[in-house]
Amino acid sequence: MNMLSEIDAKFWPRQEAANRFNKLFGEASRQIRTDIGQVKAKHGSKGVLRSGATIKVAIECTENRIRECVDECLLYVAAKTETDGWKRRRLLTLLRDELAFHGKSVWEMLDEQVVQQIGAGRNAGSSAEHSFEQTMERSLDRIEKFAEGIGQPKIENWAIRHPILANGVSGLIGASIGYLFSLFGA
Repeated sequence: MNMLSEIDAKFWPRQEAANRFNKLFGEASRQIRTDIGQVKAKHGSKGVLRSGATIKVAIECTENRIRECVDECLLYVAAKTETDGWKRRRLLTLLRDELAFHGKSVWEMLDEQVVQQIGAGRNAGSSAEHSFEQTMERSLDRIEKFAEGIGQPKIENWAIRHPILANGVSGLIGASIGYLFSLFGA
């Protein structure tokens, strides 16, 4: 391991970020799967399961979940990096890679569970794939705008940045309040 790698490993927890992004995208994938099941059940009960509307609503649900996930990841990046430096650029590169990786599996799930299962024609499948690609492009565009300093998410909770300290302070405050109640009564 060279000197730069040692410094990188010590001061920049890349694995922590990768785990966080992977967890968030995994949760989004599970939510998308649930959303698709609900859309199919609802459209099946209405008798419109084999329509393009099912694909359209499934893609809209997917886009919403991916957007929420990317925004959550950007909040994490903003919390872990104060300025636009090498650390932020590396985290955003990692985020782009995670989005591409998980995007492929989400498309495979959509294709298998919606497009192929409802028996949509070739045109509907191509249209669905094009819509999903646009969803992915919008997500990448959101990341690029963040990288350029446009649309920075607002960090409302410093506990994201310092979770151990936040838990310690919360425990200390709780213990102090409990002690005061025991002294003076409630």
